[in-house]
Amino acid sequence: MFVLVKAVTLFVVYAILSVYAATAHVFPIGWRVFVTCTMIYYLILTMPSAHKVYEYNLCERVIPKTTYLYRCLFHYVLFSSNQLDWFPAVLSVLIIMLWKDVSFLIRHAENRLAKIDTAIYEAKIGMRLSHMFLNVYMDDVNNRFHVHCFDTNKIYFETDSLTSDKMSLAIYNYRMMRAEHRHPKTLTPDEAIAYAASSNRSMFVSRRWAFLASPLVMLAWTMIVSTTNWDTTVCISHLLIIGDVATFQLSTKTNDIFVDVMYAIMTIVGVYSTMQTVQ
Repeated sequence: MFVLVKAVTLFVVYAILSVYAATAHVFPIGWRVFVTCTMIYYLILTMPSAHKVYEYNLCERVIPKTTYLYRCLFHYVLFSSNQLDWFPAVLSVLIIMLWKDVSFLIRHAENRLAKIDTAIYEAKIGMRLSHMFLNVYMDDVNNRFHVHCFDTNKIYFETDSLTSDKMSLAIYNYRMMRAEHRHPKTLTPDEAIAYAASSNRSMFVSRRWAFLASPLVMLAWTMIVSTTNWDTTVCISHLLIIGDVATFQLSTKTNDIFVDVMYAIMTIVGVYSTMQTVQ
């Protein structure tokens, strides 16, 4: 519902800007193209079929790639007067898109592996998949024949032992607690390991932080490159990029709505700033 309201509201905003662009004596051609294209984009999103696909992607996957087309166009128009800055600014938007894709793939893989692990435990077959977790089951740590068994996907069925069954039960219970948004008050060292494992962050890839941090390092570099001259356009661009990254951890819907509204606000600010410069 909120996504549809956002699409309708922003269509009206950009439609007003488009009418103003057509009637104003001084309105930069770049901004005129941008507001017209974005108005059409949000008009399409108000259609039931398009809205259904868009909502599905927000709920189950990532923000649709079409969103980044108008965001790239925005940054290009924003820096149209400075050809040295528009490329790193547009590249920053594409890096954010790839960063979100990497984050989605990692989390999606972790959730699917967790579903498999939970299904095996609930089946009560007396066996489990070894090396599904990194340094969680002591049986796996003591029995591994290679230090990188987890990284090389050396997975096989292993008969449950007393210690592994206790750990599996703890992980299962903590997953149920997380699903109910409850948190344990105190934890022993073994319980802390089980609670951390129930987040599923140690199931897919080791040093996951490196895969998530690398695009952000590249993003920081492109932002630095595009700051050859601190002015209103640079501040607008950086605020949008930082706002996008900062709100990503909230939820896909929240991030999408917040960023789209911010782009609409910054469009008005950018148009006003450019018109003042032209006059």
